[in-house]
Amino acid sequence: MQCPSGLLFNPNIQACDWPYNYVCTSASAFSTLPPSPSLQPTATSPFGPPPAQLSQPPPPLPQPPLQLPFPGQSRMSPAPLSSPPRTSPSPSPSPSPIVIHSSPSPSPPSPSPESRPIQSPPQTTMPTIQTLTLLPPSTSSPPSAPILIEVDSLAGSGTWYYVPTTYNGSTCGLAPTLSQFIAQNDYASAYPSCASYTAGPNQLTMTQLNTSNIVAIGQLYNPTQIARQTYCGKQVIISYNGNKVTPPDGGSFFVWDGCEACANPSGYDFSNIDLSLSGLGAVVGGTQSACQQGLVKGIAFQITSTQVHTFVP
Repeated sequence: MQCPSGLLFNPNIQACDWPYNYVCTSASAFSTLPPSPSLQPTATSPFGPPPAQLSQPPPPLPQPPLQLPFPGQSRMSPAPLSSPPRTSPSPSPSPSPIVIHSSPSPSPPSPSPESRPIQSPPQTTMPTIQTLTLLPPSTSSPPSAPILIEVDSLAGSGTWYYVPTTYNGSTCGLAPTLSQFIAQNDYASAYPSCASYTAGPNQLTMTQLNTSNIVAIGQLYNPTQIARQTYCGKQVIISYNGNKVTPPDGGSFFVWDGCEACANPSGYDFSNIDLSLSGLGAVVGGTQSACQQGLVKGIAFQITSTQVHTFVP
């Protein structure tokens, strides 16, 4: 059999083959090859002594570079060639990309190298875009005003000390008539602690104010100007037995006077407040009960920074 240049006849496979796939052991191994007058024998041939029928052995050929298998393929020897190799080497294929699945799945059997498909690049997953949802405006009430003074029911107490000119109830037997009671307590000419120091519409006596919602506190007994500006006209929230007390004249209780007994260390302290008779009656459920108790313990109150009555120094 005539083999192309660079190949030898391999009797084991009955075909032309690369010389390095078959090592000559005897001169008769290639006895069927015709002589090639163009080849010159060399003593340094790596293929051993030439056959007796060949006048010239084939020259040594450079061994082709070893090509590593693709990822995932097993290393295999080159298959016998039935045709001459190409003169220009084919470009090496790029390795397949590594695909990582988000969830495990059974692996299919590995296909043979001849039938293994080329894996396509992994699909790029776009990141999820989070959408900001605007909530509707809150329907809850705005936060309450800062609290200036807060006394709980364990420490708080209250008494009454005045009645307005329009009061129609009993004065707890202290005077036969309301006018006599007012005269005895000098309400006609007395100015509360928060009355303006300047004559005018804001300099009013208790009788002229004529409201049952006034609260007197110890901090305003003989007050400084800073104390007057801090507390006068501020809202007072009163609770009793866990329930908020409704002022007798509607609206809000507010600070407008000083309490001597509330500021006296030997008597009550700053945890006590003084109210009108109707105001204390609103706490305990009636003026009659207020008259009987006189001093009511268990009153909780807050003085907030909300201005509910105009104050003019």
